[in-house]
Amino acid sequence: ETVNCGSGTYDSATNTCINGTYIGLEWECVEFVNRYYLSVYGKNIASPRKNAKDYYYTASDRGLTSYENKISGSVAPQIGDLLVSEGDGTSGNVGHVAIVKEVTTDYIIVAHQNWSNKSADRALNFSIKREGNYIHPFSTGNSYPIKGWLRLSNNSSDTIAPSTPTSLTASAISATQI
Repeated sequence: ETVNCGSGTYDSATNTCINGTYIGLEWECVEFVNRYYLSVYGKNIASPRKNAKDYYYTASDRGLTSYENKISGSVAPQIGDLLVSEGDGTSGNVGHVAIVKEVTTDYIIVAHQNWSNKSADRALNFSIKREGNYIHPFSTGNSYPIKGWLRLSNNSSDTIAPSTPTSLTASAISATQI
């Protein structure tokens, strides 16, 4: 089950590890995607004390390929990709990152954690409008625009990228403790 800490700070200050591998601060969105990639793909993409907004620009360091979110883009997001926002541009903003769960011609659905720091974060499905290969912002009013998405690279030195899963069902997510 995905829940948040409810502390109001978006930061539990508790380090989370899987079998001794650091995956982030408990309940943060980056911890969620790091846990998913380590559990499902066997790929450690965590980088201590990096924020969600840093993921896009450090993609290659993590063995990921970045795709810019633009109307003229030729690459669509796929299930298992990471959707990255740099946030709303305010000082101290840390951005947001989520896992693409479903892709249709009109929208995508993401799984994520600690979006609003409210009990609504428990819902795994979060729908975002799509026009072609352009993905609209995480929230209304154009705040939290999507910078792009990241995909596990096929040339990663420590793992071979898996084939794209056909779906991320609730049972599959639960099976990976996400």
